[in-house]
Amino acid sequence: MGAFASLESNALSAPCGESVATTLTVRNTGTVVDQFRISVLGDPGAWCQVDPPMISLLPGREGTVSLRFSPPRDPATPFGQLPFGVRVEPQEDAAGLTVEEGVLTVTPYADLQVDLVPNTSKGWRQAKHQLTVVNRGNAPVAVHCSATDPNGALDVAVDPAGQTIGPGIAVQADVRVKPRHTLWRGAAQTLPFTIGVQAGVAPGQPAPAPVNVSANLLQNAVFPPWLPRTLATIAALVIGAVVAWHVVLRPTVQNAASNAVAAPLAQTDENMRRVADKVGVEIEPLDGSSPSPGRSPGAGAEGGDAALGLPLTTRLTITTEPGGQQVTGAAVALPADRALTVPRVLVQNPYKATGLLVIGTSAATDTGRMTGQIPVADRLVVIALGEDGNTPPQPLVFDPPLVLPTGRTLAMTVQCVTPGNSPGGGARPNCEIAALVGGYTRTATEPTGSPSPRPTVQPSPEDLTPTPTGEPESPDDEDPTPSPEAS
Repeated sequence: MGAFASLESNALSAPCGESVATTLTVRNTGTVVDQFRISVLGDPGAWCQVDPPMISLLPGREGTVSLRFSPPRDPATPFGQLPFGVRVEPQEDAAGLTVEEGVLTVTPYADLQVDLVPNTSKGWRQAKHQLTVVNRGNAPVAVHCSATDPNGALDVAVDPAGQTIGPGIAVQADVRVKPRHTLWRGAAQTLPFTIGVQAGVAPGQPAPAPVNVSANLLQNAVFPPWLPRTLATIAALVIGAVVAWHVVLRPTVQNAASNAVAAPLAQTDENMRRVADKVGVEIEPLDGSSPSPGRSPGAGAEGGDAALGLPLTTRLTITTEPGGQQVTGAAVALPADRALTVPRVLVQNPYKATGLLVIGTSAATDTGRMTGQIPVADRLVVIALGEDGNTPPQPLVFDPPLVLPTGRTLAMTVQCVTPGNSPGGGARPNCEIAALVGGYTRTATEPTGSPSPRPTVQPSPEDLTPTPTGEPESPDDEDPTPSPEAS
């Protein structure tokens, strides 16, 4: 055998962050001078300082080596009874290696780090903080959180209030702070509070002092001090704007609007009067002025047609597909118990559509709808649209006026071939034909009367050319050869 080793104490104990020492005695049991290397095995070997790490001994001689164990204060340091071995290794006699065993007891320690953010929160109803607890000890620890309020003005809740934290682990908890009383107005108030974190201990051991951390709630008022001044300023601006509108801007806008529409309104009124004179009905001027001189509501051009009944002005509009395969009709909407007297009809073909237009009579309806052709026996006028001289640019005059009995009304059908062109160029998608009908309606018991003599009114060329609604007149829309009045 080459070596013999013996520990002064085989059972050692040391808290983390402190040291414990012992002595190892080594004897050379060999026959030659030898060097012995000393090393410590096990977890405690990482914290052990050997002095000296190598010793030379003559045969039969002894020497001592100092061993100092210093477990660090770190969460990674294990605690409890940790076995270790001291190996004595001869350099000349490898077979003489020996190991002396022992136990190092490391006591656990508790170290809590507590943070509360933000340090000052703001709110008028409630605020929220974040509590962070870090276990910097080397053993699991159970903690419990509690809150204190020196002024008794807050309700503080920690969620969760208790947790178990492993070594080196950080946990978080929500801290909700709510004032017990509402601050309606005035300056903000600072309300302090404290969170205490208490670590649990084993039975029989003294409890460590809790770790406290403080924070504040800055309670704002519901109505801040600047609100009344701001509201007063806004109210003053609104009142000033209203006064400026009624005193300055509104009269200016009204005058500008009146001047802008006066001339177009007068021109439109004049055009409507011309058309009304052609069909023998009365209209109310658009500008609010009195009717045309010598005319009164319900009277004809000379004031002698009141016996014919109530004035009637209507527009029959037909929009149909081209191709000549479809017949589309429209009729004057008239109750079945009223008779109709028609002195004139103005046909409008603004886009020079071609086809066949028939004016006749049909059964009266409240809706004015009709289907199919007008029977030959009921036809009054047949016009080939688009052919020069056949589309009358002036009213069709019935002299004497056309008198239809109750149950009958005036109707129109169109069978379109081509739709014509728009004033700006390009073919129209559909044919659009219209007729302006003016006349009178009466019940069957009312006297028919007779129209008073009317002077023949020779219309001017611009009056005879119909213009599509919503589009300006153009030279292409005029019929170069207007036909005379037809009876």
